[in-house]
Amino acid sequence: MSRFLTIAAVMFFASMLLVRAESDSDFIQSTPVNTKAGTGPVVPTSDPSGMDPRGVRANVAALPDKYKNTIIKISADGGKPNPLDWYITARNTDRNRAVYNVTIAHGDIRDEGHTRDPRAMLSMASPINIEKLLIDTDVAWKVAQDFVHAKGKTLGSISYVIEQDGKNATPTWSLWCYSPHNGYIGMVKILATTGDVITSK
Repeated sequence: MSRFLTIAAVMFFASMLLVRAESDSDFIQSTPVNTKAGTGPVVPTSDPSGMDPRGVRANVAALPDKYKNTIIKISADGGKPNPLDWYITARNTDRNRAVYNVTIAHGDIRDEGHTRDPRAMLSMASPINIEKLLIDTDVAWKVAQDFVHAKGKTLGSISYVIEQDGKNATPTWSLWCYSPHNGYIGMVKILATTGDVITSK
């Protein structure tokens, strides 16, 4: 009788260990694992809004309210398709609408201050309607690439300028196209809402 009880006890504890092992296995399989040594948990890098965090739309969205509705000009150089920095010229509503230059990248303001450009200070340009800024560098790059390929050349980088010519006008992108060796190829202007080409030369 005692031998039977001993065998039953061993079988009971063995079944408990098996259940625990299966539970641990399920937990391990369901937990994200970062395969890079010395790093923390895996963190998604995509922006939940669907905007490229390096593109112009995400960086404009990250601007403080004092600049958002008073942007006169957006520019950048060396876009492949995204540049290292975006340069914003806007009227600072916290400083009597004085014209400021703002440098921003990945949503972080790297520099800001009064503009030293007399043309910007005296500019009567209409502020850019950011709600109509519907395309980003990926679309602009594709348009520029098609434009350059039609000339039998290869696109290396783009200098961007975004402006709005008139209060009720549609904002535009001017894409200044360069070869991989920085040779100037040409310019194409597109609508900021659709990416449709307005003019090219």
